[in-house]
Amino acid sequence: MSLETLADGYGVRRRNRRLLFTKSSTWDLRWTNAVKYASDLGADLQSMREAAIFRMEAKGADYSDREQITRTGALFIVRNGKVYVAFDDDIERNLIISHASSRCGTRSHNYFAPLMDEGLQFALERAEKTGRIAEVQEIESLELQLTMGKNGFSLHPIVQAILGDVSRDYARYSRIIREGQYQGEYMYQTVSFPPASYIIYNTGYNALLRPVLLWPIETRGSIVIADSDGFARGVIREQSAHPQSFP
Repeated sequence: MSLETLADGYGVRRRNRRLLFTKSSTWDLRWTNAVKYASDLGADLQSMREAAIFRMEAKGADYSDREQITRTGALFIVRNGKVYVAFDDDIERNLIISHASSRCGTRSHNYFAPLMDEGLQFALERAEKTGRIAEVQEIESLELQLTMGKNGFSLHPIVQAILGDVSRDYARYSRIIREGQYQGEYMYQTVSFPPASYIIYNTGYNALLRPVLLWPIETRGSIVIADSDGFARGVIREQSAHPQSFP
């Protein structure tokens, strides 16, 4: 990968594809306003994978090391008494983007979709086909070591479902940053999300949808599925009419 500075943004090449990123918002935004920020620039709000790619290349430039709002959505459902989370950042049929459009300016980052909702069914099918669904345990935060082993950050099922093919590179990058900051201590990152009991109690015949944020590496909270504001950035795929962004 390599970062190219352009007049109105940045270019990044990865796997023979060139991604064009807009400049970042200069302040943190509500999630609904972040969607509008990217749209006003003729772009789509970045996905988690795209935000991780840009962060690794920008190395702190243009607010890339700050909280990053993304279009990646976490879809929590209950099956046979167990809680699962699926991740989706499709552009054409993005459930939480649609939710943002209808509630622009509000502060609610929660969205409940009926289990029989057609858009939800399509999103779950995409997640099943691409391996982007995992079981949620009764904890609110996973502390994952920044190692390449099977129990480390990069190979955890939830991290794989969110970051896909960049999870290993992002783990390496995070390790380098944290080694420089903490001299070998606190060599882990966390994934934070609602506990299973909360989801079971609140969903019923619905699915709980929440946006996913890429948190600053220095805070140890690498991935946050929660209500929060952050910085927005748009992305355009050069010479491509909105393909699937994952993987």
